[in-house]
Parts: sequence; C-alpha cells; structure tokens
Amino acid sequence: MIQPPRGLRVEIHPSAEAVELIAREVHQFARVYSLYEIAGVLLARRDRYRLKLIAEEGGPTMWACKRDDSVWLSREEALAHMWESDWRSEFYEEDTIEVDPPKGVFQHVARCGFSGEMLGPPNYHGYQKALRELHRERFSHIPFERYATRVRTEHGDEVVAAWLATMTTHKRMRELGNQNEEWMTDRGEVERHFLKHHLARAYNETRVAEIPGEVTGRMLSPGLLEAVKLASAHTRKHPAIIIPTVCRLLEQQHMPVFKRQGKLFAGPARPHPLAKDTVLAERPAAIVQWLEERRSPKLKDLWNDLLPDGQNEPCEKWLIDLLWLLRQGNVLLLADDSLWLPGGHARQSPAAKRAPRAGAEAAAAKESPAGEPASGAPPTAPAKDGRGPAKPKQVRRRRKRKRTPRPSIKVRRAVEQMSARRLKKVRGVERIWRNRLRMRVFRATPDEEEKAQTS
Repeated sequence: MIQPPRGLRVEIHPSAEAVELIAREVHQFARVYSLYEIAGVLLARRDRYRLKLIAEEGGPTMWACKRDDSVWLSREEALAHMWESDWRSEFYEEDTIEVDPPKGVFQHVARCGFSGEMLGPPNYHGYQKALRELHRERFSHIPFERYATRVRTEHGDEVVAAWLATMTTHKRMRELGNQNEEWMTDRGEVERHFLKHHLARAYNETRVAEIPGEVTGRMLSPGLLEAVKLASAHTRKHPAIIIPTVCRLLEQQHMPVFKRQGKLFAGPARPHPLAKDTVLAERPAAIVQWLEERRSPKLKDLWNDLLPDGQNEPCEKWLIDLLWLLRQGNVLLLADDSLWLPGGHARQSPAAKRAPRAGAEAAAAKESPAGEPASGAPPTAPAKDGRGPAKPKQVRRRRKRKRTPRPSIKVRRAVEQMSARRLKKVRGVERIWRNRLRMRVFRATPDEEEKAQTS
C-alpha cells in the first residue's frame, strides 16, 4: 500500500474564478447562501479549487515541472516523466533508423502484466535492461520483486514475430539546434545529457508547489497522489475548513458576509431591519405586512396569498418590488426559498405588545367588586410613587435539609449507651470507640478513673 510522504501538508484553496462566478449569481438572483453551502459547492468539482503542496521541516523536496502541472519526489521520477511528455521535443530532436533484428532462437516473449508492453524473450541479452528501465520509468512505486512476479510469458511464433518487428527500428536523439553534435542511441546517455544541461530549464526544485485541483494522477508522484486523495476526502467531509478562505475571497468581490443564528451567510446586502415608522409603497408594504404575520414563510406561499385569484405567476411589478427589498436587505431570500424579515416581530409597537396583558387585567377588574381585589388574587399595597398598586413580594422559604449523622457518630452514640459488661464483649469498630471512651474517662477525674479500673 502506498503511503503519503512524511512532513508533507496539502492545503485546498478555492479558486478565485469560481468564487467570482458564485458572487455574480448571488447578485443576480438576490439570494442568501450560507458559507457552508458555498464551501460545499466549491468542493463539488475539482476545477473549482487549487492544491498547495507544502513540505514542512524534515519533509521531502519536490520537483515541479515548468512545462506542465506535474510534481515529483525524486529526479528519477522527473526523468521518467520527461520520456512520456510532449515537451521533450523542445530540447531534443528524434530520428528513427532501421537496424537488423536480434539473431537467435526465441520461443516465447515476456510481457508486462500492468501495461502489456513487450519486454523480449528471457534468453535475450537486453531483457533484464528493458525490465529494469520499464519498472524505473513507470512503476517505481511498486517493489521490483513484486513487479517481476506480474510479468507473464506468451508462447507462439506470432508473438515472437511481433516482437522482432518492433526491434527492426531504433530511435536516436540529439540536442535541438545543435547539428554538429553526434546522435545519442543509448537511453542512459540521453538522461545524463538532460540532467547536465536541461534539468533546471524543465523542473524547479522547491518545497512549495501549487497545482490545479483537476490535475490527473499520472502527473503526480504516487506518494503525492495518495496525500492529495486523503486531503481532498477530509476537506469534502468537513467543508468548514475552507470557510476562512471563502470569506476573504468574497470580501474581495464586495460580497457582504454576516452572521445569522450563529451561522455565516453571504448575500446581496446585509440585513437591514425596517423602522416602524417607514412608509412603503403599496406592493412592498403588502409583502412586509404578509411576512410580519407569518413565521418561516415560503416564496410560493407569498404569491399564493398576495396575487389575485386566477393568477399563478407574479407580474413584473411584483418581482421588481420584491427584488428591491432583497437588495436593500429589508427581506432575505434563502437558498431553500424561505423568506426572512430582519426584525420583523420586533417592529410591533410597545402598546401592541402590552395589549393582551391590559385586556386580561381589565377583565379581572370587571369581574371583581369595585375597590376589592379579584378572587384568588393577593392583596396589593399602594406604591410609594403613586403610580398604582405595588406588586406583592413573594417570600420564598428555604426548606431545611434533614441531615443524617455519619456512621462514626452513630457508633459512638451506641457505645456511649452500652453498659460496662456489654463493652467488654464488643469487637471491631465498637471496640475502638470503647477504648476512646475509656481514655476519655481516665482523663476526666480520679474517682472515675478508679471506678473504671475496678470495672
């Protein structure tokens, strides 16, 4: 099993372009989204975030390619990637020449169990070299002993003929633009030339690398790929990890972020409660009044109640008025089509809030005779400031807790009540208290001491 390298940290940062698209949608539709939902949307697709690979103290050094988004943990992996990449033509020119096929008697051909590539007959002198090179280039994350067990052997003249056909041509390479240089026919010679002259132009040795989230697995070292998978799965499970970064990117897009019921939200405007003396037009006033009379209202219920009979969809005027309230922050439209009126129930006048209590007091006064308190009501005394009867003070009496004596006290009391003959027969705890009482008696008076000795 491949393990992620130690000392490597993977961070996921939302893409600024994806956050900008979300901000445009919020402004266009005037809806309010929780930052937890926005974080989940950003993590739903890999092209909406970027990966930052950070090697901490004691961590591995990475080789980041300047031509593509690949990152590797060793120079050997970087060289293997060079052979499979398209940008190799920027440094070398290649030529194919015909050569004589190998001579000998071959009855079977070995083939790679992972890629299916022909390695040659086991009795061919270049078989071990081809096997080692293929393992180093493409399967270095697998132990060589385990990789060798996956090599299969195929028999038949057709398989041998196909392998001989691949050996009739040979590729040679030389540095691009250098016509006087000799052709290099050996793979190791090309790699040594690349390390000496072009490694710094193609790769950057670094401890911090940033790559897009949609990078393919073949562009990463096996250990890095495993670390990226673990970090991505953990972040998708806990989207709140990227909320601080989302807040910063939304502020750059001039998107207000506010808190409601302990959660962070982003919308076209911050909540702006309407004052109780605010005068609105007919349609906005009807919308606000409808919201004040209901709790947890929905957008569909709003149009069902306010639109005339026979009209299912709101006209443009109603939509414009509702959009104006949403963009002013007087009304919030959440992602689940629920509407929220900031300070809606707090806009009622104080007199309206005290109205039910005043009505109840009037009904109680009407039932009782004039000048007398209602039945069952406690007598009231006049207030000192003359504003009306003062409320009676309720005296709360504390209940006395019944304390039970400790077991040692019970034993002592029992021993004190025993006779001298009974005290001679006690054992255990009672005997201890008997000795204590005897010492107490000895210290009391000489007469009692003499009486205790005789007893």
